[in-house]
Amino acid sequence: MSFSTTHKIKAMKKIAHYSMVTLLSTVILMSSAVSQELAVNTNQKEKTFTPTQGPETSGETCSIYRVNTKVLRSFYLSFGEKPDAVWSKTTKGFVVWFKDQKRSTYVYFRPNGAIDYQLHRYFEGELPKDVRHIVRSNFYDYTITHVSEVKKDDFVCYFVKIEDKASLKTIRVTGGEYAVVEDLRTR
Repeated sequence: MSFSTTHKIKAMKKIAHYSMVTLLSTVILMSSAVSQELAVNTNQKEKTFTPTQGPETSGETCSIYRVNTKVLRSFYLSFGEKPDAVWSKTTKGFVVWFKDQKRSTYVYFRPNGAIDYQLHRYFEGELPKDVRHIVRSNFYDYTITHVSEVKKDDFVCYFVKIEDKASLKTIRVTGGEYAVVEDLRTR
């Protein structure tokens, strides 16, 4: 392989990577704005996520009997039995929502049963230490309110919601680097 061909391949990989980050950033921001209500259960002092309408869904749940058998087979092989799973039809296949311990998980499937991507939502205690360190060391006066983690193939991207008295921010952390993707003033 020639020197210029190697550089072209590296450049194309870099462009594809940044395109994926941009696409996933858009999905997450739309998702957090539209599909999530954060409910605090004051009786048990436990925070829980409640799904409403996920991104790219019709907003209506569908019976498990209307879900493609290839999708169901892939789901059960990947995640096992989830009796409380909620299914919806999307414009590109199906999405399932379920809760494991302290995480809410959305899994998007293509009609052929392949997992398109996964979205996990949880709180600071579940955040990997290296990601938490990046956020805490750069935004030490802020409180981490919740996290959205996107997995597509081998790519993982974290969207960390933080707040202080005057602002709400969304920090994207991927590959050991961070960027502020949303900054809202509350006062």
